[in-house]
Amino acid sequence: MIVGIGIDVVKIDRVELSLSKRILGPLEQLEFESIKDKKTYLAARFAAKEAFFKAIGTGVKNYSFTDIEIIHNHAGKPLLLFHRGFYFNFAHISITHDFVAAAQIILEKRPGNVYIGVGSNLEDRLKNIQQACNLMESRKIKIIKKSSIYETDPYGVKDQPDFYNCVLEVDTDFSVEELLNMLLKIEQEMGRKREKKWGPRIIDLDILMYGNTVYKLPDLSVPHYDLINRQFVIVPLLEIKAIDHPIYGELKNFVGERRDWRLVTKNW
Repeated sequence: MIVGIGIDVVKIDRVELSLSKRILGPLEQLEFESIKDKKTYLAARFAAKEAFFKAIGTGVKNYSFTDIEIIHNHAGKPLLLFHRGFYFNFAHISITHDFVAAAQIILEKRPGNVYIGVGSNLEDRLKNIQQACNLMESRKIKIIKKSSIYETDPYGVKDQPDFYNCVLEVDTDFSVEELLNMLLKIEQEMGRKREKKWGPRIIDLDILMYGNTVYKLPDLSVPHYDLINRQFVIVPLLEIKAIDHPIYGELKNFVGERRDWRLVTKNW
């Protein structure tokens, strides 16, 4: 379902460089300093952000231009980077410029396409994963698909029990921030104690991807900040769907060697 479409056009020669302090986020500010054609750069970002606020249907009211930034993926394609949560899970942007800068934004809410990594290495690991799934279902996080469950070596801190890991595709109306808060509540309800980074845990629930959107929030990065290095989520994720990382491209390109993995169950 299309949530919104926005278009905006800006005359480049009318753009004042002082506008940079109001509309550019921190990553854009760094890029802006090295750009020769600063007026075109500013005009393109101003048009893109105006188009975005038109697409969500509110204008800039209650928002800031720095709530979003324009970044690029590995191939140079522009992407929207969000610094606050929204309720769509796919965002598309197109920018062009000559004597004017023009931008179009399309926002979508597609069923599913939100991926959660689930892990456990304490007590009854399979039971823990099943309980977490039941709690998600009871909190309006509908599970669409489940990967197989694998037993894998611990990641980061090696001196601990092996993990059971899997990935879920879910459908939810929660924003990415609301989803994070709900998953943290489920972890807490199940007795997780955060005493040591990468240490043993009764349950671990991570947002891996939220459609094709990219977020950088104070307590959350989406896609997961270390996704391309974690075989124990890449492999089960690709079991569910051949999918692209919005910044790095096809995830299958990051599948590496898997040692001492054991398939626990395919159907659960």
